[in-house]
Amino acid sequence: MRMSNLINIGINMVPIPPEDLVEAGQLAEELGYESLWVGEHFIVPWETKAPYPYGETAPFTADMNFLEPLAALSALGVATKRVRLGTCLIVLPLRDLGDSERGELSRSCIAQN
Repeated sequence: MRMSNLINIGINMVPIPPEDLVEAGQLAEELGYESLWVGEHFIVPWETKAPYPYGETAPFTADMNFLEPLAALSALGVATKRVRLGTCLIVLPLRDLGDSERGELSRSCIAQN
């Protein structure tokens, strides 16, 4: 069995401003990234006393505009060709599953055309 020496690297697109999302996704694809990931934040504290575990500060603030993740994936799917798309986090209990399924089917159809 032959093993590939390549490592697939993806990018968390959550901290990217909404107006730059599509262009950043296209650039990531051109640079050879394997995947683009979006997430969902319903609640972000205005301030925290605990240190952010992944750096000096969190890459997002409470006053940022967070895109609905499935809509963001739709935009990325239409604008890219090869890169894989996924959600880092999606809060299913706060969604109507019928609408989510119908929306996902719609997004998949749109992204393929």
